[in-house]
Parts: sequence; structure tokens; C-alpha cells
Amino acid sequence: MAHGGDARARPFVPEPSLRSALHHGSRREFASGRPRGAVEGRLRRLCASADLPAGASIRFPLEPARPYAEEGFAYRAPDGRVRAWVNVCPHRAQPVDLGDGRLFNAAGEVECQAHGARFDPSSGACVGGPCFRNELRPLAVVESEGEIRAATEAA
Repeated sequence: MAHGGDARARPFVPEPSLRSALHHGSRREFASGRPRGAVEGRLRRLCASADLPAGASIRFPLEPARPYAEEGFAYRAPDGRVRAWVNVCPHRAQPVDLGDGRLFNAAGEVECQAHGARFDPSSGACVGGPCFRNELRPLAVVESEGEIRAATEAA
């Protein structure tokens, strides 16, 4: 998908702090590539793998918190893959859930509670509403040794 007119693919090159976690044989890294604008950095434990079943999500603080980028959320897709996103709607730069914890609509899409922008929870891509050609900002996420960890540094 083209981002800002730049359709060139960028190879995934993890930060040194992530490299051993991403290539260790007993670990799985759930991003197929490094999306443009991905937030990487220090990984923080979010929860035990068993505490995030398919279809569930968890919110967590970003550090340091910044206006309109105070937290992220992780989601486990029905296929078992875990994704994490900054909890900010790209349409109006405000929290998707407006602080009430409601992230998903009845169709299972991430839906901005302010303007109705809708996003695919597996890819972060806009699927409807006023977010045309925008997407949620991804966070690096790793599941290993029964734990889920995600980047928690706001960029």
C-alpha cells in the first residue's frame, strides 16, 4: 500500500534491542515487515499470552505520553497473530476510543468513537469513514516464552 505517495517497500531492519528477540528460534515476531511510521524501541511486557485470546484487545500506556498519543492497544486476531497500534485516529489525531475503552464496532472493526472512521484490526488500514487512505500507526510487537511485549515509546 502506498503511504504518502511513496510506494517503495522498505525492508524490516529491527533495532539492535529487538534483533535477538526477533531472530531467536523460540520466538515469533508478528509483523511481516516494518510498516512505514512504525514505532519501535524498548519492548515492555503487556500480558501473558494466555490473557489475550483471539478477538481480545488490551490497552497500555506509551512512554513518555504525548498529546493524542498517550496509549496503545494490542489485538489478537482470530488466526492467533498479535498486532499493536497507537490509540490515535489519523483522521483527527485523537484517541480512537475517547478514553472509554470501546475500540471495536459490531462488525469487529476498530472504530473511532468521534468520527466513525473504521480500520481493519489486523492491518490497521482504513476500511470506511473519514480516514481515506490513512491507517493506524503500528507498534512493534513480539510474543515469546508465553508473554506479549510491545514497543511503548511514543515517537
